[in-house]
Amino acid sequence: FVEGFRAGAEAYDPSVNVTVLYVGESFEGFGMPERAGALTRELRAGGVDIILMIAGSSNAGIVDAARETGDVYLIGEDTDQSYLAPNLVVASVVKEIDAIVYHAVENEIMGRFAPGQEVWTLEDGGTGLFISPRFDEYARVVADWRERAIAAEKDYLKTAAP
Repeated sequence: FVEGFRAGAEAYDPSVNVTVLYVGESFEGFGMPERAGALTRELRAGGVDIILMIAGSSNAGIVDAARETGDVYLIGEDTDQSYLAPNLVVASVVKEIDAIVYHAVENEIMGRFAPGQEVWTLEDGGTGLFISPRFDEYARVVADWRERAIAAEKDYLKTAAP
């Protein structure tokens, strides 16, 4: 998520500054909403205007702090998170788990299932960007950038460790 966000932001505006902060050193960071809120306040004090929330249940702290500071947009993760703050969550980077599970079950039923690793991408519908209903006017941006994002993802996957 981080590298995709960084690459997309820099492709849109090469002068953009992407700051990456981690809520915790390991999995505990996914359950520390107070810490996530403090980091959000720190980011806002530094002028950050878009925050990609990839902190699991800690996202609640990000949303709470964003409501306090205002004038910031959020991007959720895994599923549509616009319900957390309809006026702040512009989009969500989603994992299409239902399609992936359907594919695995279908392969098993058809006798084609083979254990192992599969990589699902933007191109095959394994991931995507969901635009929150309140921000439908930005849906054209997703359509305009889709092919570039697919190409960038392919390039990244060529160099990523197996």
